[in-house]
Amino acid sequence: MNTPKSYAHFQQRIFQQGDFPLNVTMYKGKTHHSYPFGPYYHPELEFHLIQRGNCQYFIGDVNYPCEKNSVLIMHRNEAHCYIQDDQAYAKNIALVFSAQLLSDRPAAMDALRSLGSAHHLVLSDKQAGTAEYLLQRMADECESKDLGWMDITVNYIVAFLNILQKAAIGHISGKENKDPIIQEVLKYLQEEFTNMPSLTEVSNIFGLSAYTLSKKFKQYVGVGFLEYLIHMRIEEARRLLVETDMKVTDIAYEIGFDSLSTFYRDFLQLTKVTPAVYRKMIKKSKSAS
Repeated sequence: MNTPKSYAHFQQRIFQQGDFPLNVTMYKGKTHHSYPFGPYYHPELEFHLIQRGNCQYFIGDVNYPCEKNSVLIMHRNEAHCYIQDDQAYAKNIALVFSAQLLSDRPAAMDALRSLGSAHHLVLSDKQAGTAEYLLQRMADECESKDLGWMDITVNYIVAFLNILQKAAIGHISGKENKDPIIQEVLKYLQEEFTNMPSLTEVSNIFGLSAYTLSKKFKQYVGVGFLEYLIHMRIEEARRLLVETDMKVTDIAYEIGFDSLSTFYRDFLQLTKVTPAVYRKMIKKSKSAS
């Protein structure tokens, strides 16, 4: 079994040690394909303000259609993937930051908690305009680094979260792309991924051809069937490395690998480190905190 090369960047590391953990990125132009490295996740919070164009975001196990004034929210360590609907001109602003920036801002932390179940909001034109202004100011402060820029930037984050909190009150979007069959497939894979069911096996269970299931799955999730299964297995390996004292060899066989070398290869490709190094890194970061 060969892991697709595009899947090697599943785990995204956004900030290096010593960085100010905030990044604002402006995206605009035509996108002819989905993100090649998704789904991926990171320990930071991520927000996307859609200013123009149509797209979809796969977050957790739900597909959200987005258009102008939509805000997508990816909470810590939530797998997500961007899916472009067409080749039209698109424009959006992405904000990624560490929640540690708000550790001494209780009101902001309350706002974050209130958004805990939200992934897709639709802002009014006024709210979207203010949110765009705040995001642009954050980007300007991070670029200029004038006196007091860090505190000023955090103030802008707080104001941005307040807008989302107000928009979310009684207005969390229930707009989702519903595909009952794929949602059932995803539930099935949650239970059976360690057995590495094949596309043909699953398609037979759900009464579809392998071609139809493969196409519908890619459209809904943003990545292929096999890629998603590999992601689930390595994610479970990461959990076991952190939460248990199981040997690496035992973990490999526990999550369904019949070859230790294949496990090491897939884990290294997705995380950029070996399982043993990953475990040491997590233990070191926990002891430091």
